[in-house]
Amino acid sequence: MLNFLSKFAVITFIISGAYFYYRLAKSGNVHNKSFKEYYDREKMASETIKKDLPELNYIKANANAFNVMSPSEASTPEQTRAYSKQKQILEIIDLPKIILKEETTTEIKVKYGANNLDKLTQYEQNYYTFIHQLHNFAEMLVKADKKEAAIKVLEESIILKSEFSKSYTLLASLYKEFNHFDALNGLHDYVQNVLKNESLLKVLMRNA
Repeated sequence: MLNFLSKFAVITFIISGAYFYYRLAKSGNVHNKSFKEYYDREKMASETIKKDLPELNYIKANANAFNVMSPSEASTPEQTRAYSKQKQILEIIDLPKIILKEETTTEIKVKYGANNLDKLTQYEQNYYTFIHQLHNFAEMLVKADKKEAAIKVLEESIILKSEFSKSYTLLASLYKEFNHFDALNGLHDYVQNVLKNESLLKVLMRNA
């Protein structure tokens, strides 16, 4: 009886293994072409020589748009914090900034060279850090009762292609407070037709 069970287990194992191999091979045939194409692209990307980066579409920020407070205006704790943030913004404004979200890692390596990937990643991180700092600055300006300056900062962040939703909601609330309804409608149009962000648009419309 034990020998029979042992033989049965071996046969079952062989059949199961054969079936698994068949399924794997069948799946491999289906995906073999796409995998090979992916592998070829990655191989080409990794072998791409290092290139210079003069053709990058750098994000250029206008320093004048963020120089909204003078030292003499920093008389309250809130204003002092806002002015301090302004100085931080102006210190990092010239860091190289790019947006690469439309390109895959493989495409980036092919286009710019694999050895430049870390540098490009840092440039993109510079951009998102800057955008978040602009939002923080705008919030501080609001608390410092510098709301018109906050509007200017937020509008400039949108010019810099920000998609940070909190900046849009804050700007919309300021437009509403100052009865800038034409600007508010323009903001709605931008979110709908340029960003194509329906969920953000619903939030803005709900708070309008």
